[in-house]
Amino acid sequence: MGEKFKRIYETENSTSIWTYDPDVSKVNPISVEHRWKNPKDLVDQKPKTMKDIVPKSKKSKKPKNNNGPKLL
Repeated sequence: MGEKFKRIYETENSTSIWTYDPDVSKVNPISVEHRWKNPKDLVDQKPKTMKDIVPKSKKSKKPKNNNGPKLL
């Protein structure tokens, strides 16, 4: 019915090849292949964590809520 086709996406670190087959799926790719341009550079890089991404902030104080009922 339909012919297979490929979409190629390139970034500075990798190339991704998405293969589609309309006979198998109308929307989703049937395979995705990632090719790293220089894998040695990726091994040397330290992975980013949320701690690295989110800036350090001062300690936040919780507001006191004295309006609610007190539990015994």
